[in-house]
Amino acid sequence: MGLKWDEQTKSLENTIKTVFHPEYTYSDFVGKLLPQTDGSGSVIYKFYEGHFLRALGLAYKKIIDGSEDSKENVLLVIDELNRGNAAAIFGSIFQLLDREDDYWSSYRVNLSELEIVGLLRAMGYPTVITNQNIQIKGTNVDIFYDITEKQLKETNNNDGLRILENIKNGSITIPSNLSIIATINTSDESIYYLDSAFKRRWDWEYVDVPNSKSKVPEEIKDVLVVIGENKYYWFDLAIKLNEFIKSNNGSIRRIEDKQIGWWFLKANKNKEITEAAIKNKLMFYRAISF
Repeated sequence: MGLKWDEQTKSLENTIKTVFHPEYTYSDFVGKLLPQTDGSGSVIYKFYEGHFLRALGLAYKKIIDGSEDSKENVLLVIDELNRGNAAAIFGSIFQLLDREDDYWSSYRVNLSELEIVGLLRAMGYPTVITNQNIQIKGTNVDIFYDITEKQLKETNNNDGLRILENIKNGSITIPSNLSIIATINTSDESIYYLDSAFKRRWDWEYVDVPNSKSKVPEEIKDVLVVIGENKYYWFDLAIKLNEFIKSNNGSIRRIEDKQIGWWFLKANKNKEITEAAIKNKLMFYRAISF
């Protein structure tokens, strides 16, 4: 996707991450108005852009700027998609997940004026609402739109014009340079149901648990489990444990949901997993499962 690794932050550039949970809402995802106090002690309200608007604003800005950066993808990562009420969190935004051959959304959805202001801020434009008028960079919003439209026409930036026209009409689409990746754990016992209308708008890829046919990641090939004087390869233990669980799924109810992944336990700096980790995390997880 053209995303660069930032060695300083140890993360991918142009990436917005969030984690869904039972209290996560549409307002957390798109944006919400929250009170805060100013220096005089008075209470004012500020709109905070949610993770989706931040990602969308970043993607829009790259296209409108028309630079080489616009060729880079922006990534919104949603971990634990099914631990929150995804249909309620996305709201009407879920319609944007339908994409055309050019990877733009098939449809548009409308946002409130406050959400549009938040989007403009997420795009890097200082935007305020004063006396029911919107000002961007100290300029009336209509004048700002006219200036931006002229610049986009001069550079033949049709995608930028498409974005600008939508924003002027209070609507949005997901552009081709914004991707959304989500993860779910099918064995999580405290999950929300994902309805068919929501699920069909995603491409799915199943990631199997470690087994005898799995390719062992290079990072864990030499990780050892240390139990007393004995040492075992972690990857070998994980595979054998999962094979044991699968072979006994007929006698212990839902035992197959308790298989483990390569990263269930994390090695220390010596590339070792301690006996305490096996006892206090792995065995405890197995005990409460059975």
